[in-house]
Amino acid sequence: LPLPDMVGTMSGASTNTPGMGTAQQTWYDAAYGTFLAEVDDPDTSSAIANSFAIAYPVGLVAAVLVIMLLKVIFRVDLRKEARALVAAAGEEDRLQSLVFEVTNPAVCGRRISELLAKFEGRYSVTAIERGAESFTVVDDPVLEAGDRVCADLSSESRMMLRLCFGKEIETEAAGPSVSHSLAATHSIMVTKSSLTGKKIKDLHLDRDYGVTVVRILRSGVELVARLALKQNFYTICGLLSGATTNPVALDFSSQAYRNIHPGVAYAAVYPFALFLQILSAQLLILLCV
Repeated sequence: LPLPDMVGTMSGASTNTPGMGTAQQTWYDAAYGTFLAEVDDPDTSSAIANSFAIAYPVGLVAAVLVIMLLKVIFRVDLRKEARALVAAAGEEDRLQSLVFEVTNPAVCGRRISELLAKFEGRYSVTAIERGAESFTVVDDPVLEAGDRVCADLSSESRMMLRLCFGKEIETEAAGPSVSHSLAATHSIMVTKSSLTGKKIKDLHLDRDYGVTVVRILRSGVELVARLALKQNFYTICGLLSGATTNPVALDFSSQAYRNIHPGVAYAAVYPFALFLQILSAQLLILLCV
């Protein structure tokens, strides 16, 4: 396949009109040193445009078909997905930072990792205090009576942790060491696509790097770290539409599934996808011409 046809097809398949225009200009700049050379050699520009015109409708329809097939193949329940979004949206209001004093004799002498594995829920233990000493989950201390356990948790996990550890105490009464742990706190943006769909516990961050993930911020909503980094179906629709710079697929997702969340994901990924596709076409021409 000739290079002009290849570049035009790539831009058309990704429904990227700016990519086609940039490819045309880059071709003449690389081959002749000026875009004005198109006057003497219009065939290359026409080849790019014709390939784009052929691939463009295919790219539009293909993205929509993929979205429809994903729903069928994975048997997506739209009502269930919508309820999950509503629950996630309300999670931020329910997250609390609480401190529990270990008064339950049943947990004394047991490691914190044993209890975390046994009691599943929406919570994340951030620190364990014993007098002037401070421990994290990575240290995996053996609990003793009087230890103070600090956790970020949702409202439904509050009673479970109270039954597990014992008495709930005010954060101020717990002392400054709990509120200001010796461990440093940082926010990190996840940009590695290979992590999508994985659970926090599967990354073994605590074992391999000594890091404890406390919360995850997604689209302005804070989630406790025990949740998986799995995407909602509506978010996937938006990501797919944005990655292919395909507004038709976005409109289909929003109208057919009656949800605004695809638009949020689309807006997040669209600028990067547009820039990457334009850059890819330019690099392909510059390396081959």
